[in-house]
Amino acid sequence: TAAAFPVGISIGASWDVDLARRIGTALAEEVKSKGAHAALAPTVNIQRSVTNGRNFECYSEDPELTADLAVAMIEGLQGEGVGATIKHFAGNESEIERTTISSDIDERTLRELYLVPFEAAVKQAGTWAIMSSYNKVNGTYAAENHWLLSKVLRDDWGYDGIVMSDWFGSRTTAP
Repeated sequence: TAAAFPVGISIGASWDVDLARRIGTALAEEVKSKGAHAALAPTVNIQRSVTNGRNFECYSEDPELTADLAVAMIEGLQGEGVGATIKHFAGNESEIERTTISSDIDERTLRELYLVPFEAAVKQAGTWAIMSSYNKVNGTYAAENHWLLSKVLRDDWGYDGIVMSDWFGSRTTAP
């Protein structure tokens, strides 16, 4: 058996940061009851298109609200000793051709919109893990995107935790 929790879009509709924290805490207890140590959550992609069949998992179209809810969820999970895995890093706003599509987004838009929740997760909540997305970002798969993984995540934000690919998100080994 498993407990059922509200989906991300429902949490986003509440605008209730404390509720997100409490859900994170309760979810941590559920994870531990299954003998696990990490949750593959939260999903923080921005609801920008109707072609994203996973919008229900995401909190909002607003990057600041999404960031606030993500930080609270991560604090709830990790406060109980369960690792959070924020996902899908980054630009994963379409389910159409999700494993081959290139999300072509200029740097300013990435930093001011799509990366905001991830940056907050790293800098404010200290997320233990990040999951890369299937898609390409500006022509390079997210799981091997040097600019995203090294320049932004490691150098700019100082992240030193694990980055994992989505289930079949790794395309090659060298990059």
